[in-house]
Amino acid sequence: MADTLSVASPLLDLNWYRARYGLRATAAEALLHYLWIGDRLGLKPHPWFDAGVARQSAIRSTGPFRTILARYLADWRAVAMPHPLFDQAYYLHVNEDVHAGGYNPLLHFVLYGQDEGRKPNAYFDPQWYRQTNPDVANAGIPPALHFAMYGAIEGRNPGPDFDALGYRLQVGKAALGFLDPLSHYLTVGRNAGIHPATRALRATQLTTTAEPATDGETRVVDVIVPVYRGLEETRACIESALAVAELNRYRLHIYNDESPEPAITEYLRRVAAADRKVSLVENETNLGFVGTVNRAMRAVMQRVDFDSVILLNSDTEVTGDWARRLNAHALRDEAVASVTAMSNNATICSYPHFGDNPLPADETPAAIDALAAVVNRGLSVELPTGVGFCMLITRRGLELIGLFDEEAFGKGYGEEVDFCQRAIRAGMKNLLAMDVYVKHAGEVSFASSSKPGKLIAEKIIKTRYPDYATDVATFVRSDPGLYARLRLTFARWRDHGRDVRVLFTHALGGGTERRVQEAVAGLPATARAVVIRPAKANLQRLVLECHAEDGFHSEVEVAHAADLAALLLAMGTRHVEIHHTLGFSDILRQALALADLAFDFVVHDYYSACPQVTLTDANGQYCGERGLRQCDQCIALRPSQGARDIRNWRIANEWLVLGAQELTAPSLDCAQRIGRYFGRTPDVRLHEEVPVLSMPLTVSQRKGRKRRVLILGALAPHKGRLLVLAAAEEVVRRSLPLEFHLIGDPQGEVPKRLSTSFTWTGRYEEAHLEDKIRNADGDIFLFASQAPETYSYTLSAAIRSGLPIVATRLGAFIERLADLPDTKLVAPDIAPAELADVLLAMPMRGTGGVE
Repeated sequence: MADTLSVASPLLDLNWYRARYGLRATAAEALLHYLWIGDRLGLKPHPWFDAGVARQSAIRSTGPFRTILARYLADWRAVAMPHPLFDQAYYLHVNEDVHAGGYNPLLHFVLYGQDEGRKPNAYFDPQWYRQTNPDVANAGIPPALHFAMYGAIEGRNPGPDFDALGYRLQVGKAALGFLDPLSHYLTVGRNAGIHPATRALRATQLTTTAEPATDGETRVVDVIVPVYRGLEETRACIESALAVAELNRYRLHIYNDESPEPAITEYLRRVAAADRKVSLVENETNLGFVGTVNRAMRAVMQRVDFDSVILLNSDTEVTGDWARRLNAHALRDEAVASVTAMSNNATICSYPHFGDNPLPADETPAAIDALAAVVNRGLSVELPTGVGFCMLITRRGLELIGLFDEEAFGKGYGEEVDFCQRAIRAGMKNLLAMDVYVKHAGEVSFASSSKPGKLIAEKIIKTRYPDYATDVATFVRSDPGLYARLRLTFARWRDHGRDVRVLFTHALGGGTERRVQEAVAGLPATARAVVIRPAKANLQRLVLECHAEDGFHSEVEVAHAADLAALLLAMGTRHVEIHHTLGFSDILRQALALADLAFDFVVHDYYSACPQVTLTDANGQYCGERGLRQCDQCIALRPSQGARDIRNWRIANEWLVLGAQELTAPSLDCAQRIGRYFGRTPDVRLHEEVPVLSMPLTVSQRKGRKRRVLILGALAPHKGRLLVLAAAEEVVRRSLPLEFHLIGDPQGEVPKRLSTSFTWTGRYEEAHLEDKIRNADGDIFLFASQAPETYSYTLSAAIRSGLPIVATRLGAFIERLADLPDTKLVAPDIAPAELADVLLAMPMRGTGGVE
């Protein structure tokens, strides 16, 4: 049997099975292994099928001669949970087409759903996961599969509505067992009544002034600078330290570890000869970083007035009263063993993000440090380890814990981790000072051999402290210093006079989200755009997103309008753009008033005038806008967004239109409708330049082909679902040479009798739309919307294709297609048979216009 044996089910991936369990076997042997051994052991035949979980959730026993996979494929309803991350009930509930078609939900998800961006459960958000984890885009697999194979066990969050770390801390490691947090919640936690919560900052953490810290008495600090390579970096370090020595009351001890660069030795001798505050020690032989530091610490500990020591790398630069601020944290708590400064390059002590950060081109480290000293005065968080580039060690810490482990860590890397872990075991603390910022070049002295040194150190640390990696991951996920870093970022924006623009929008995506992202992308690099959306799972939380180099993605609890007003002022907001108010209630209006901020309003739909948003009735048909009585009747029949009657709804929303400094709409039709309701007509501003032909398509040469009608997007009722399906019925009834192909989701059941006249792809990512159009082999586009569209990005894609277009005579379609060839407008209530005839009568590509 060939090694490329084709298997009977997509849920039996023999290549993956062999790799997953290290089987050196042919495909046939792997198949037999699974059938005879793997199934009984609970081995997974596919990344999305967990035999153990499936068997536990099976309604009836599978019997001794049938695998759980075979049972599931024969009757998927008999297995409640085929994978801990795949919620069958949820998938069927939110995907009406899958439910109506009677499809096996997991098979549908594996074959189509994950590629289309559908969610396997209520908490995994594919788009959020991809945006939050940049490496996912390069992985070459769908976000959901990446999470199932790697992200979940790594402790990554699946979306904004589930905090993996918070859940882990809530239930404990022992309770989780071998399950990741989300899998545990879906299979165990929710049945036990556990409620997962997303981690969020409080608005007051970002806006209140840091309370004056009690620094205690000022004591002399000994600063040790070990030097090996890097003349320019060393000179910058020592000169920066000497420039503020008097301000900090420290003694500067420079240790030359037999530098191979004569220029460094010469420079250090000149400095020591010229300045009495400097003591220079030259090692006769190279001791390495740890040996040099230990020699220095032994020496300073002999001084009668020794209190604390700061290890300062020779590739750093310090400013202001940096040492006094570091020492102040130690003086406030006798349990402190170490205090580390923030830096651009200090792993978990880095700012503005963990890891290596570029220094701002238009700001100095001194300016950043000065702001940190003010806005974060006295603020600190506990660390699993300090970072030795700029780390203060207290006398009590050295006496209780001892020096660095010179024998184990040789020339460096890992010694501070070992010291700090020993400190924690001894009941002491390691702090990150959020009010000190030090520039750090990184790995200058040991750059050439840093990688081997790190690898050796990692092995030692893993052996001595098996929980250390988990502790670091926990620190990163919980990120206790985030609020202080954001305080500093906001202060920098204010101090630097950044053009901070805040854009408010809903959390539903679509064309509104696309326009928001286009607006952000169009801003100059010096500006800062912060997009604020309501959190999906909590009415008192907002999601703040900024994609600049000092940007962030955070949830913030905003209990009152005053909290939001203070947040806007703390960011230094200069310009506010409202794109949508869904989910904000009255808090947005009140906050802008309290902050005394003007705003612009960009109209995207009719939410301000109609709580149904689209001006459609219960059947998805255009309501005709026949007056107040009709609107009140509609609201009574279909309560929406808390509206009780149309008058009060519009009064509550008129502030957006009447109070906007600049009011714009993407089409004349939209502007005129808004003007009729509120007495102020928006200026017309297109979302994009007029589309031009940019993806010309070739005509299929196959004989006897039917004319293929392409439809784009979700075929919701107000997008013409009833009309399209009725037209497809006509095609079948009359055997017309016509077929409808939906690039998108049909939003419900499609009768099986239409299988020859109506097909669909399922949901798609916007970036893939043009490729899907190219591959669809279409002849004509149909836009059957029953609602007056305000713009339609999908229409732009159709225009760029050069194919003929038929659209309903409603909304923006009229003006956008007015001067284009090969287009035709039809009445929204056109009979399905007539629509089919119109589509058949349209010219093929490039054969002339039709009125």
